[in-house]
Amino acid sequence: MNISSPNIISMGIDSIDIIRFKDWSKYNINILKKIFTQEEINYCLNIKTKSAERFAARFCAKEACYKALNILTKTQINLFAFFKYIEIKKSSCGAPQISINFTKIQLKDNIFINKILLSITHTKSTATALVIVT
Repeated sequence: MNISSPNIISMGIDSIDIIRFKDWSKYNINILKKIFTQEEINYCLNIKTKSAERFAARFCAKEACYKALNILTKTQINLFAFFKYIEIKKSSCGAPQISINFTKIQLKDNIFINKILLSITHTKSTATALVIVT
């Protein structure tokens, strides 16, 4: 079997303590919307006992994506502005994936993105996300 892999253009990783998100389920929805989409908020709040780890994992994934993509953009984008242009979703098989509004995030002229890969994991205390851009 011959498997070819595309070149990695960029990558980003982030790790965060879940405890920082323990009270986020109590935040006003308008505060949460500065970071997350309504769909992400609904998912995180769906099971109260998992909301901290879910908010942490999505925050981590967005920051890892920011680290991977911001060096590829024409102009630097503020972290929280960037968060509004991306959404962490689940694929049909349940794997996390990134949805990006590329009308708001403009890449440098010589950059062509084939795929953006996302992996999220967490323990009881830490959430970690890795983004690879090919």
